[in-house]
Order: sequence, then structure tokens, then C-alpha cells
Amino acid sequence: MKKYFSDKYFLGVLVLIIAFIIFKIPYLSLPYYWDEGWFSYATHAMYDNGLRLLPDAIPVELSRGHPVLFHFFAAAWMRIFGTSIIASHTFPLFLSVCLILVLYITAKKIFSPEVGFISCIVFSLQQIFLAQSSFLLLEVMLSLFAVLTLFAYLTSKKILYILSGTLLLMTKEPGIIVVISIGLHQLLLFLFDKQNHKTFQQYFKELLIATIPVFIVSIYFSIQKIMFGWFFFPLHLALMNYDIAVVLSKLETYAAYLFIYYGRNVLSLFFILSIIFYFIFRNKNMIKIQQQTVLLFAIFIVAFLFFASLNFFSPRYILCVFAPFVMIVVFIIHSTFINHQWVKVSIFIIIISVSGYYITQRKSNADHNLGYADAVSIHQQTVKFCESENLFNRNIYAHFLMRMDLTNPITGYLENSNRRFNHVSEKYNLKTEYIIQSNIESETYTLVDSLKKAGKLTLIKSFKKNKAWTEIYKVN
Repeated sequence: MKKYFSDKYFLGVLVLIIAFIIFKIPYLSLPYYWDEGWFSYATHAMYDNGLRLLPDAIPVELSRGHPVLFHFFAAAWMRIFGTSIIASHTFPLFLSVCLILVLYITAKKIFSPEVGFISCIVFSLQQIFLAQSSFLLLEVMLSLFAVLTLFAYLTSKKILYILSGTLLLMTKEPGIIVVISIGLHQLLLFLFDKQNHKTFQQYFKELLIATIPVFIVSIYFSIQKIMFGWFFFPLHLALMNYDIAVVLSKLETYAAYLFIYYGRNVLSLFFILSIIFYFIFRNKNMIKIQQQTVLLFAIFIVAFLFFASLNFFSPRYILCVFAPFVMIVVFIIHSTFINHQWVKVSIFIIIISVSGYYITQRKSNADHNLGYADAVSIHQQTVKFCESENLFNRNIYAHFLMRMDLTNPITGYLENSNRRFNHVSEKYNLKTEYIIQSNIESETYTLVDSLKKAGKLTLIKSFKKNKAWTEIYKVN
């Protein structure tokens, strides 16, 4: 530990972490948002039913068939720090701090302390990370164990690899892409690395070691098969789409999100220019482990984007490729201009400045953008208004998130957890007295438009904050 505190870049990372925590403090008390609603149900169920790691530890409609390791850890955290929203949000915040530290250690060991420090800054300024870093969701923990597993493999720490790889796969099924990427990496090195003198037996032994976490976690899914009759949640499998046109369309959107959106076009531009200048300058300063790391990270990023494109689209799903992507970009820029210090520093200042600027740009209400706080705010105001108007026993038609906010005290929107709205429906009918709609979800849009044209609705209250809004109508 002493060697780390004598490392000026590590001290810089600690300062960064302190600033990051201070920045996140106002977000910790916000009620649960979007899919957090499901995970708050699931975590509280684990908390109430007892801490277990079996598939039936919580109802499958709450776990959605995912392994229950995250819920286990989160519920254990709540046993120590309490069940308040602030306490539960500090759990993913703790994981986020660990992720920054693991990112730094990985980049420092394989590349350099400077690359590690800059990578931590750039990564910490990404909207998707800043938003997800306090969400009671799986993505931060998945990212943490993904980076840790890649680090353990690259540095030949077999025990750490088996442990972190097992935790990775027990967090969420897409973790298998890390293992697959490692397998592909080993195969490419075996076939094409002329300096690799390993025999087939040695290669096969390393491949077996790489797949040990898969064999361990397969026990969990076998138990799940015995208990419920399926290995993977049928609803999730039904949402997967293998149509080539659909997959390519999602892949294009994911790639645009990773490489272009929120100022990452600047990051990608300097990355491409650096690759070009790397060959112009004929730099030979990349050692073998660094070359192998760049190759592995590239395989992982491409493979994960393809896998994500088969599933239901959500930008937060690709959070775990951001850390490897940032490390590659920062390392290539650093290597290319290692003898041109002023150029390198100027590029990093531009990248960090652009990333910092986009923190202020709340362009959506989704959970991968800090604008979600605006949506939470107007939902709080909407629920408070309905409470002040004593609509508890009125027939209300609302979209999915608002139904959760009005009926589930765990989500944190109701002022009194013992008093909730009793007649909130997912369908409009002749008994409906009020309609609540917002731009969070569009399921109410068509109906509201038609009723407004027919003169059957009266707008009684609306709330707006930046890109987020809600409207409350009384049915005439």
C-alpha cells in the first residue's frame, strides 16, 4: 500500500474519487427510477427473506432469471447500513469507486501510471457512468468484475481470474462475453503469434483454466433448471432478435453511442489520428503485453456490441465496454505522442474538456444520462400533487413508471408509505377519472390525443423541467 501512496498518479486518482463522490451526493437521495423499481423490489425481497445465493432466494419475476449475486450483496449492504434509499444507493457508489480503482491499477500495471490516471479522468466524466454509478442496477458491478477478470487474465493471476470470473458470471449472463473474448484471444495468439512457442497441450490447458468460471457457474444454472424448468429466463430469450437487419441496426446505434455521442466523437477522432501518426512516427515503444491487451480489449468491445445487439436495446447495457475503450484510446494517444509532450497534453486537455462539457448537457431522461434526475423531480412533483388533491381512491390511468410511483412505497415517491393510490390502472376504461402522462413513456400518447380532440379531457396540472414533463388530465 505504501508504494501506491508514493505514486503521484494514484494520489491524483484519490482526489478524483473524492470529487466524484461529492458530485454524486445530491443524487443519492433520489427515488428509484426506471428498472431500479424492479431491482429495489428484488433487493428488499432478498433482505426480507434472508440472504441466500440459490435461484429461488427471490421470486423469479423479480430477479428476471438473473443470478442473484447482486441482490445478495446489496441486501447484505442494507443489513449493515439500513434500507433507506440513500443507504442502498451508496452500494453502487461503492462499486463505482472500486471500478475506478481497478481501472487505474489495470492501466498502470499494463500501460503506465499516467495512462491509468488519464483513463480514470476520462472514464469518470462519461455521462453513462455518472448516471449509473448510483443506480441499484447490475451494470456497474458487471463492469467492475469484467475489468478485474481481464486484468487477472492479462497478468496471469489464475486464482484472481477464477474468483473474479465466477463473480462476473454470477452477476449477469452477458459476462460470458469476457470469457469468450479471452478464448478467442488465446486462439489468435496460438495461431498467428510467431513468438508464441506454446504446444497445443499448453494452449489447451490455458483454455481450460479460462473456462473454469463457466463450469462453476453452470452449477447455479443447472439448479435453476431443476427448480424452474429453464436455464435462462424465457421472457429474456423471447426478447432476443436474430434478424440480421434488426441486429445491424442495433449494432449501428450502439457503435454510434460508444464512439460518437456525448463528445466521444472527439475521443474517436484523436484515436484514429493517433493510430495514423503512430505508424508515421514509426514508434516501437509498445511491448508485447500491451499489444496483447489492445487486441483483447478490441475483441471484447466488438464481441460485446454484437451480443448486445441481439437483445433488447438499452445503452446502459454496454457500460462495461467503456473502461476498456477508454484505456485503449488513452494508451494509443500516449504512445504515439510520447516524444511530443505538448501535443499529448493538448489532446488530453481537449478530450477532458469536451467530456466535462457534456456532463452539463442533459439531452434525455433515460438512465444513461444525468437528465434522469429531472424526470425523477417531475415525477415527485406529480405524485405530491395527486396526494394533495386526495386522489387515493380515484380511478387513474397512467404509464408503467407512474403506476409504480403511485402504488409502490419502496420506490420512494409516496410521502406516506402506508397510504398509496388504490385504483391505478394500465388500461383506460369507462371508470377512468384521471389520466397522467409524461414524456418518459409514450403508451398514453395516442389515447390522450384522441380524447383531447374529442373534448373529453381537461388539463388540471403540468410539470416541466428541462427535457422532462408530465401532464395530469381530468376526464370530463
